[in-house]
Amino acid sequence: LLQTGLTLRMIGYFLTVCEVGSVAKAARKLSISQPTLSRQIQKLETILNRKLLIRSPFGVQLTPEAQLLLEGCQRADQTYRSIMRDENFSYFRQFRTLRLASMMPSSSDSSLTLTLARLVRLWRERRYQPALTVSTLAAPTMVEGLLEDTYDVGLTDLLDVPPTLDHVDLEISDLHLVFARGHTLNGVTLSSLIEGGTLAIPAFGTGLRRLTDQFLEHAGLVPASVFETQSISLMLRLVIDGTCCAIMPAGSFRPQDVDSLPLPSRYRMITRLIWKKTHSNPASIERLKSCLLENRRHRKSAA
Repeated sequence: LLQTGLTLRMIGYFLTVCEVGSVAKAARKLSISQPTLSRQIQKLETILNRKLLIRSPFGVQLTPEAQLLLEGCQRADQTYRSIMRDENFSYFRQFRTLRLASMMPSSSDSSLTLTLARLVRLWRERRYQPALTVSTLAAPTMVEGLLEDTYDVGLTDLLDVPPTLDHVDLEISDLHLVFARGHTLNGVTLSSLIEGGTLAIPAFGTGLRRLTDQFLEHAGLVPASVFETQSISLMLRLVIDGTCCAIMPAGSFRPQDVDSLPLPSRYRMITRLIWKKTHSNPASIERLKSCLLENRRHRKSAA
């Protein structure tokens, strides 16, 4: 089975669909797109050479073949989670690292990058334990990693936090449409820039993507073309080069590199710290939270 491409992630996806009884609800719970989840289920069905789900307007039902597989899938998932919780599972686990997963910064001098850099420096200077590591990745992967105990805590812009995760709001940022310098700002509007060019948008699953979609829908704007990427730094590079425009939060770009127009004030990005409610070391989460809040206070006073 392993040689066929079967993964524990597929099994976890299948179990989530079984739990909530709907592919759409399972996708929201997993913070992935519905087409992505459907493709994973279809791949699992192809590998196992059997139909697992019967779709209807009221959700999904398990086929008799899926019922036979359910108990074994649950055992495999429980074993995997047990292994991941084992403190001696890996080299780094032996040193009890606190693993922070963060959304991807837009550049080396963005506000998120500076926040992470100050956090690491503060953590080291005060000799806090356990040691801190930082990984940057996409929001759906972050949520999945938190639920599977691959990461301890996440820094994200998610709007809908899964019920099994706790969170605290750290920062609220205004959104801007950013575009290359050189435009004559007289007469330039949000609609003319978006409908007359290419709009770079973040991948599905992030709060910024949700806000971008909401703004376009509410404003009735349709971009001439769209470029989608998980890399915020690539989005910014495309804007600076004049290839695209993009909707980005304040602090993710330098005013001297691009021009910008503000979005209406109701469109704001929230940066949140999220973690599993059942985390085994809540004291380290509280310490991390206090360091981030301290960084925010210092940044505001310096500004």
